[in-house]
Amino acid sequence: MKDDQLNRIEEMLQTLITMVEEGSNILKRIDERMDRMLSVKSIETDSSIQDFTQKTQQDPPVPLNERAFILSETKEISGHHDAAEWWLQTLEIVKKTVEPVSFQTWFEKTSATFDGEMIVITCPTPFAQEWLYARYSNVILHAVELATGNPAIKIAFQSLESSST
Repeated sequence: MKDDQLNRIEEMLQTLITMVEEGSNILKRIDERMDRMLSVKSIETDSSIQDFTQKTQQDPPVPLNERAFILSETKEISGHHDAAEWWLQTLEIVKKTVEPVSFQTWFEKTSATFDGEMIVITCPTPFAQEWLYARYSNVILHAVELATGNPAIKIAFQSLESSST
């Protein structure tokens, strides 16, 4: 009787081992497919980001009075249904082109709205507003162009705080 039970336990263990091995092989194949898919996507993304980075480095700075603005007063904007999505796409593009520390410092606490003609970027402080405007207008402008598909879009920067505080 005990021999029968031991034999069944051995058979069950062998079946379990076979199932684990088959599962492991399936996981390996899935992992290989994922790696192939990611490498293709990475190549596509890397080349478009390289093109974007080269464009932002080659282009002369945006004449700051033509397509990039500082708003002296906070603008109340009802918002456009695509603005949040555009800004998330813009941030993803910017994230791939600037240093991680710079992105975390200057971009993570921003938000944006669309007033019908320009993306209005809201910064947490007047200093961040000035910094983004002075140092990252071209990068942001090109990223917004890619995200919205609008090569003539304008951007403006505003601060949550007034500059006198």
